[in-house]
Amino acid sequence: MQTGFQNSEKRCSFSTWMRYWLAAAAATLTLWNCLAASPPAVPESRRLPVDTIWAGIQCGCEEREPLVRWLADQNQLAAAMAATGSAALQSRLARHPVDWTHHGILWICMGLKPSGGYALSLAESSATVTEGVAAITVHWRQPRPGSVVTQQLTSPCLLLSVAREGFHTIQIKDEAGRVRANLEIDNK
Repeated sequence: MQTGFQNSEKRCSFSTWMRYWLAAAAATLTLWNCLAASPPAVPESRRLPVDTIWAGIQCGCEEREPLVRWLADQNQLAAAMAATGSAALQSRLARHPVDWTHHGILWICMGLKPSGGYALSLAESSATVTEGVAAITVHWRQPRPGSVVTQQLTSPCLLLSVAREGFHTIQIKDEAGRVRANLEIDNK
């Protein structure tokens, strides 16, 4: 009894094998292209509540560039408050104590400005946390050229209460999406 491989009449020719091989190669390439054309996986993001504690135009920042600080406890807050000299800010914080176990304070300072007309405010009541980066969007206001403003030095700032949940970097963006500052923190 002869098997199909032993029977010379049933044997596949070289050209038949080549057609099978080419068809298998084409199917493999088609599958590879389909997989390669798939959109990349989008990292999972979540929302984290953010609350405004204070927004003001005189916050004691003497740096010319934007400054972002993470205040993790009452001692760091007390040192920051001493720098501002703002009785109104200190009064506001006395009325709104911070639960330091679950929250920290993010201090965003626009930097020293040559006039009035500059301001910061929270644009969205939550941060978007993606891959350990908490993106917070703020209104970053500056006077238009030629506008009438007070002629005094200002240092606008914004203090935000942020839950300590799953991020190691804070990114401050303006409403146009421009990154204004980044801050690496030890969020434990």
